[in-house]
Amino acid sequence: MKKNIIKRAFECYLSLSVLMLFAAVLIRIFETMVLASRHGDFFSQLLLNFYGLGFDILFFCKISLIFFPIYLLLHSISNKFASWFFRAFFTLVILSSLAMIMYFAIAGLALDNLFFDYSAKELLYVVNTSQTLKWWEFAGLFLIPILFFISSFKKFKFKNYSVIICLLLTVFSLFVNKIPDRLYDNQKQQQTIDNKYRCFLDSVKQAVSAEIRSKKINSKNQWLFHSKKIEFRNEVDKFHSYFPNINFVDNQYPFLHYDESPDVLSSFFNLKEDTMPNFVFVIVEGLGREVSGYNSAFPSATPYLDSLVSTGLSWSNCFSSSQRTICVLPTLFANLPFGNRGFTTYKNDYPDFNSLLTILHDNGYYSSFFYGGLLCFDDICYFLAENMIDNYLDISKYENSEMKNSWGLYDHCLFEESLKTIDFESHHTRVDVFMTLSTHDPFEYPDKDAYTQQYTQMLHDKNLQNSISQSQYKEYASYLYLDNSLRKLMSLYASKPDFDNTIFIITGDHCFNPVSTNINKYYVPLVIWSPMINTSQRFPAVVTHRDVTPSILAMLGSNFKFESPEEVAWINSGLDTSSVFRSTTFTPQLHTSRNLTNFIYHNYFIDDDEVYEFNYDDEVLTLKRTENEDVKELMRCYKDIDLYIMNNNAIIKKVFDTAD
Repeated sequence: MKKNIIKRAFECYLSLSVLMLFAAVLIRIFETMVLASRHGDFFSQLLLNFYGLGFDILFFCKISLIFFPIYLLLHSISNKFASWFFRAFFTLVILSSLAMIMYFAIAGLALDNLFFDYSAKELLYVVNTSQTLKWWEFAGLFLIPILFFISSFKKFKFKNYSVIICLLLTVFSLFVNKIPDRLYDNQKQQQTIDNKYRCFLDSVKQAVSAEIRSKKINSKNQWLFHSKKIEFRNEVDKFHSYFPNINFVDNQYPFLHYDESPDVLSSFFNLKEDTMPNFVFVIVEGLGREVSGYNSAFPSATPYLDSLVSTGLSWSNCFSSSQRTICVLPTLFANLPFGNRGFTTYKNDYPDFNSLLTILHDNGYYSSFFYGGLLCFDDICYFLAENMIDNYLDISKYENSEMKNSWGLYDHCLFEESLKTIDFESHHTRVDVFMTLSTHDPFEYPDKDAYTQQYTQMLHDKNLQNSISQSQYKEYASYLYLDNSLRKLMSLYASKPDFDNTIFIITGDHCFNPVSTNINKYYVPLVIWSPMINTSQRFPAVVTHRDVTPSILAMLGSNFKFESPEEVAWINSGLDTSSVFRSTTFTPQLHTSRNLTNFIYHNYFIDDDEVYEFNYDDEVLTLKRTENEDVKELMRCYKDIDLYIMNNNAIIKKVFDTAD
């Protein structure tokens, strides 16, 4: 009797599983059509999805094997309930797979565990800002699951050889866990081939593992300093050994050290005596080397910014600390650790810290923060509150304005409206921070057609019109609009008092193309310009966002009566103004999934546990794979200490702390 029950259950389940394989074929056809219509190159998309279909079949075989015991259990209770439950379940799997494909087509990235980091309000905000679906995409999104559900009522009869083939595929699927490198050239191609559901589940698994690891580190007595456990001391000592030139203070605060950052900037400025300069930071959404600069991959869409480079200071090899906006403020202004998912995700539970903004505030600077979107998106409002910002502007004051897209104010409108809020006559010592939005997907901005036509001509002039999909022309052209808005901003400042005593720092929050390979996914411009600059120079040395704050504080401390903490927690010692290529910086970097997978340490770059060495030839930075267990050990060591610091409020000593 039990044998017959198992046989009937197996036959019903096999019918559903085979239908899932047919659905996998339809899903890949749908994905090919969607990607080709949005990004062009039909035959390339067809080939990648053909490879992907093979991995889909193996993935669904593995999923079917995992869920068969559950089906068998339910079948033993009620055949009807088991059938209905799994029909509905597999239908939802197909629907969500199609939704993930649409997300990938629009965002350019596979959906990952970041989905769970957003509140319901933020998710609705993101959905409202996304590109709209075409009618046939919307139809396919629901038609394929409906077809599967209707077909699932039909039972198939299988020959013995077909059953054997299915079983062999299932067994084979257990040994295939990775797509061979030879099938793709970059991350986007890899994610096109990969099953979007598998990508999502894998990222969730990594996030859960990181969370468990964080709790274990926080709970084990060996990590509590006052328990005097040798293992923690050894871990900190090991980390410190990688930085022999830094004079660390206290193992209870592993990053804390005496600030000995050299003043490398003063010689490039004619600073005014007894008058501290104003600072203006412009953080541009997605401004990467792909779209900007003399060495951009495509025609530079920022001619005005390029002109500032020719008369200012710039770094050819500057890198961000993350592939997402969430990390730019904590790293650019405070060199803060990431913790489990990024510093700002800790909201009201931040460890004590110092930042450039808090130190400037303590020295009498009036601070402003201007952002075209929602101030609390990605929890940045919590971080800004800790930085004692005096003046804010965000979309909340302009809900009825026509000068905005789905994300927020157009860049030129943000610049114009922001400067209206500053009393230039009363506040002579200021730090103004701008974060732009118009170069964010869905790339809606004023005069879009004119800018797109202009960039199209630039591509034709260099015979690069086939290098990117025509549908992407408007994305690259958005930086022409941004560049023109930046020109207007500088013109507005030029008409204000104290313009001749202002230093502008312009950079990107992350690179333009989130699926760029290895180190390219962190490339951003860094430009410092001021009427006070006495000589312009472009530096080839490797620097990161984390190098900016130490250099600004060192310059202020060398030239003015400026009070700054003697003990700081940023490992970096500042910008490298060497005239020859070298890399002496240190930067952990957060992946798009908010997992800590990348590192720069001196001349090495770690990408997903692979170590590369920098090679600089003819002004081009390339990577060469190498083996270096010491650098891997540093990465492992840093991750543990980073979590310890965030979980134990161990960035800086609190004011009331006393020496042990």
